Amino acid sequence: MDRSKLKEKFPNYSPQEIMKEAGRSWKKLPQTLRNSFTMYAMNDSSLRHYGRPTPQPLSPLPPPYTPLTTVFDYKDCCHPDDKMFDELINPESYTP
Repeated sequence: MDRSKLKEKFPNYSPQEIMKEAGRSWKKLPQTLRNSFTMYAMNDSSLRHYGRPTPQPLSPLPPPYTPLTTVFDYKDCCHPDDKMFDELINPESYTP
């Protein structure tokens, strides 16, 4: 059902009335012809989508709290900023 041909045939029809007329014309077609239109539409849409990357499902995010414990060994730690930190901040006022 070519909409432009229906508009030429019924110039005073509203868009809704043109679509109703298209539906009436569609129902008058034999089933074999309607099936060929349906198959064409299905193949056309599959061709349009062919080659597009399919999005991969996202992996689940880890929980915010894990049962693992982080341990810091302060005995062997000697960062260059430690001396400056100790000079600016009283080491007895904080607990690591």
